[in-house]
Amino acid sequence: MVEQKQMQEAMPANVRESGKTDLRKHKTRRALEEAFYELSETMWIEDITVGDLCEKAMVRRATFYKHFADKYAFFAYVMNNIQRNTNLQQNADPRDITMAEYCLNICRSYLRNYEEHPKMVKRILNSKSRQPYTDILVAQIRNALLKKAAYDREKGIETEIDAQVIASFIAGALPYALTSYETDHLADMDADRFLSELRTIFERLCVSHPIAKE
Repeated sequence: MVEQKQMQEAMPANVRESGKTDLRKHKTRRALEEAFYELSETMWIEDITVGDLCEKAMVRRATFYKHFADKYAFFAYVMNNIQRNTNLQQNADPRDITMAEYCLNICRSYLRNYEEHPKMVKRILNSKSRQPYTDILVAQIRNALLKKAAYDREKGIETEIDAQVIASFIAGALPYALTSYETDHLADMDADRFLSELRTIFERLCVSHPIAKE
């Protein structure tokens, strides 16, 4: 403890303050995220207000708006966290896996979210005003796939089908496929089979090859 304190004191003041700020930022966002999950157990997503989140998380509204532009930006942050945590659990750096596997990890992240927060997911899917949330998911999936394609190009790899087409196609289709699985249309299909079917689609769609040298 003494050595740790001495090391902290030896750090420049701006570095120490930066560390404190990062910790406060993490705690604030984590508290808001936990509040969102808790509120979504009993409230429709569209009915959850910034005030509700702040009250449950014991965070000031002004602090909320320092982190997020509105509740939709916050929702996007929550969905991003789910995807990132799935990559960590799968020990999968987007730079080190195929495009098909990366698509599958996106699916795993949303299935995991459904398993951990079934009431929240069902409330989103059955919401009368779910379109803004669906739009967020589509945009996130598309952006993630385009970023993955950019990583691959840096490594000299590209998909046979244009990455823009793949990203737009999968981003539009995937939320509907996941909705079908999580509601009634694919109720008889277990998660392993569902992911296996999607893997087949992704592997056929995302065939890659080395970029031809000019």
